[in-house]
Amino acid sequence: MLTTLLRLLAALLAFLPWLVVRGLLRLRSRRRLVANLRLHGGLRESASPARRFDPDPGRSLLELLEHLRTASEEPSVRAVALRIGSLAAGWAQLDELREAISELRRRGRPVHAYLDRPGHAELYLAAACDHVTLAPLASVDLVGLRAEVTFYKDALAKASVEPHFLSAGDYKAYGETFTRTSMSDEAREALDFVMGGIHRGLVAAVAAGRDLTPEAVQALVDGGPHSAKEALDAGLVDAVEYPDAWRRALRRSLGDDVPEPDEDRDSEGTRHHFVGLGKAIRLRRRERWLRSVGKGRKAVAVLALEGSIVDSDGTTEGPGRISPRPTIEALKALRTDDQVGAVVLRVNSPGGSGLASDMIWRELRRLAEKKPVVASMGSVAASGGYYLSMAAHEILADPLTITGSIGVVAGKFDVSGLLERLGVTRDVLSYGANSGLNSPTSGLTDAERERLRQHIEEFYAAFVGKAAECRGVPYDELEPHAQGRIWTGEQAVQRKLVDSLGGVRDAVRRAGVRGKLGAEPEIWLVEPPRPGLLERLGSLPITGVQAMRRQVEGTLGVELDRLEDGDPVQARMPFSLVIR
Repeated sequence: MLTTLLRLLAALLAFLPWLVVRGLLRLRSRRRLVANLRLHGGLRESASPARRFDPDPGRSLLELLEHLRTASEEPSVRAVALRIGSLAAGWAQLDELREAISELRRRGRPVHAYLDRPGHAELYLAAACDHVTLAPLASVDLVGLRAEVTFYKDALAKASVEPHFLSAGDYKAYGETFTRTSMSDEAREALDFVMGGIHRGLVAAVAAGRDLTPEAVQALVDGGPHSAKEALDAGLVDAVEYPDAWRRALRRSLGDDVPEPDEDRDSEGTRHHFVGLGKAIRLRRRERWLRSVGKGRKAVAVLALEGSIVDSDGTTEGPGRISPRPTIEALKALRTDDQVGAVVLRVNSPGGSGLASDMIWRELRRLAEKKPVVASMGSVAASGGYYLSMAAHEILADPLTITGSIGVVAGKFDVSGLLERLGVTRDVLSYGANSGLNSPTSGLTDAERERLRQHIEEFYAAFVGKAAECRGVPYDELEPHAQGRIWTGEQAVQRKLVDSLGGVRDAVRRAGVRGKLGAEPEIWLVEPPRPGLLERLGSLPITGVQAMRRQVEGTLGVELDRLEDGDPVQARMPFSLVIR
């Protein structure tokens, strides 16, 4: 009898925390509030590795999507007030936010947006909302997407620097920025195909959201930019008001029992924050955790790999870089952790080192032999980024993801002319016919060029072969869609480079189903080992190192990672592409 009572008491004590959390959530559900969300700046795929030392850490995309999901489920939320500043997020990220806004609306939570200085990205997001208000003296910079590719051949010649680049793939145009003064026909064709797809997506989204025809939106694009009054008359926005008047109007539309939204209250001081939902978010997160613990369920681990892929021996890696050792260490931990039932690989990378990409790919394949792996492509998952993604059992991409670019490039800069102009001389002792292959003070001999070409063609054949094997497509069928050519996610699905369209939440659901964890599994956010405190202090903005790096990159028009990486073979996108 005593044993039975003790068991009942233990069960009650184990169940009590969940009952308390459920009770608190029910108490909150009686409130009526407007959830305030402010968005501006960029969006990380993973949380800031040094939040306490980052003056503007922001939220990761997955965290923000979780908060939007909470707002759609929280009974106390009557509406969402969305303040949109200048955005620097990728188009695929914006598309996922649009889908989350649509989910809010489907669940009966109207979304009211306020725009300060809208351009294409801001209008694209706002068009998904129920009601859009614009600042009185703001203008809508709807003028059409534009891509400008910079070429450095003549500038390098003036500096007596000679570029030597070879590529495998007719569309692999990375070296063109240094060896040409304009785009090749192949590069122009590929870029136009992708840009046209994204532009049509922008026009279609604005047309659908603002109840206009695509032809009418294109006419507005051709006639832009537009003043606030012109935007109102054209139907791009619903009202022109100052922020305080917008908040009062929102309250009146919902009823007097709803307090006026106050975006300054409980602000966390970050780029992306909810006001009024902090406690509900924490309670619901604890409820899901307690429920999963009670059932002993495994979780889906989400590993975000973001930035350039670099050939490094470091055991840790800072944000914006993907290197083999820390990434492989994280993958091994996921493979051996019995509590991880499936893995979502979130990739947002233009590629980089071919060798590093292949080493990480191998460890991903080992992980996939033991557990379900689903790849979720961010705004860019091309070249080396595609190399990583293709290791998964299933690949999901956003319609506006830039992907593909299956090809490689290799080369170097010969700075001997520049050194001569500066009065710097060198003597050389050589003990091999091709010893100057990687030397920065000599060009390529015919023999060296031929060896390098053989090298990159062998790497290209291996890249395409592994892609064909992973995708279950014959080599000859996949290779025409390789050639270093970029595609949008929608175009990639049509060419069997990607399985289906969807965001990171869709990838989590697919991983949950594949791992027999259900469509709404518990999620764990994981990341490779990050630098320690002293290393982080060295990268603080107050040191000026990051500012200096950005200035040098802007002057050269090239990421320093490209010059620092010791791997001569690069699986990298043809150009650094930022679409505004």
